[in-house]
Amino acid sequence: MTDPVTQKIGQAGEVTMLASTPNDPVHILAFHGGGGVAGTPDMMVPFAQQVTAGPGVTMALARYRTLNADQASFEDMRADAAQALDWAQAQIPAGGRLYLLGASFGGLLALDALLEASAEVQEHVTGLILLNAVTDTGPDGFANRVIKPEDHGHLSPIARLKGHPMLSRLRCFLAHGGQDDVVPIDVSHRFAALWPKDRCEMMPFPNSSHGFFNRAPHDKTVAAAVRKFVGAAPIEPKRTGSTGLLPKGATMVYGIGAQKAGTSWLFDYLKQSEESHTVHIKELHYFDALYVKSEQSHLNNRLAQLRRAVDNLTPGMDPANRKRLRDTQLLAERLSIHAAASGDHRPYVEYMTKGYAGQKIICDFTPSYCTLDAEGFREMDSLGPAKFIFILRDPVDRLWSQILHGDRRAEPDIVRRCL
Repeated sequence: MTDPVTQKIGQAGEVTMLASTPNDPVHILAFHGGGGVAGTPDMMVPFAQQVTAGPGVTMALARYRTLNADQASFEDMRADAAQALDWAQAQIPAGGRLYLLGASFGGLLALDALLEASAEVQEHVTGLILLNAVTDTGPDGFANRVIKPEDHGHLSPIARLKGHPMLSRLRCFLAHGGQDDVVPIDVSHRFAALWPKDRCEMMPFPNSSHGFFNRAPHDKTVAAAVRKFVGAAPIEPKRTGSTGLLPKGATMVYGIGAQKAGTSWLFDYLKQSEESHTVHIKELHYFDALYVKSEQSHLNNRLAQLRRAVDNLTPGMDPANRKRLRDTQLLAERLSIHAAASGDHRPYVEYMTKGYAGQKIICDFTPSYCTLDAEGFREMDSLGPAKFIFILRDPVDRLWSQILHGDRRAEPDIVRRCL
């Protein structure tokens, strides 16, 4: 893989090139997202580096004009995408294969460029790679400051491609997050239904939001899936546990389970053991806040708590500020685990090992880690040696316990009414 290199195409256009080796057989022309309002090819460089980390694949990230940077209209963006496709097909060596990749709004541009291209250019395209892509601009489809259904509904790819001959020739790969509130995953399911079953592959990520493919842990997974889709050799995985994030000899123990299933009891028990190290709080909510959109409320709540703690500080020499400052410090330390680049878990490990004195296990008991998918658990395991304890309880007993815990003041009345 080479470093990104910017190259001019035509009079005003440009692409950012990433190549694994010279004369790669697979060429991917990619269009970034941003709704046509903003965005640059730099947004996709980290993901492109993952895709081109092994031999056989070259990626060109096309720059197109946007509303904010260039006061561009959608017609300007369409023209830029068409120019990029013309340039890309002219670069393909004999025997090479060209794929179009579109992320979010870039998916709309990739599809439009392909549909508007000449038959000769279309013949050079082998397949489509669409990541949380805009594929519908009709009355119930995507709309923003650039795209308006009344003006652009007739350009909706999902309508234009229905029954199109290209569906039986091209191959298509779709990846979409189930929690995407910018482009709902149902749109990709409807788009996939246009294709013959053997021509389209759909990869859903149920817990993920918009742009998930550009962030850990899914960036590696999607990049590997893209390489497989285009026929490139897989990249040998490397365990990051060998990087030594955890202290030597320590094992991370993750406590997972439903509410009122006994995780607090086990956490308190381990807290008393000389062979375990725990932080001063249970339920750190690190990995779930990173990878599950619905769990990000824990992070937002802590930020709000920190703001309130700072607001409660009084001016002058007030002894009461001692406790307030201590609370502020603890909240700031707790929030520091999230102050890192995507995929960098060092602040989390530093927080988890504060005061560590050689114990055998380090404990993170956060029951809602059960909301993570397989990729999230693999990311947790990548920090080093790990054990996962999933605590179950009879569902009726657990529900009864949760009801009583939720409204202790009403407990006698609840009991009376339920007996």
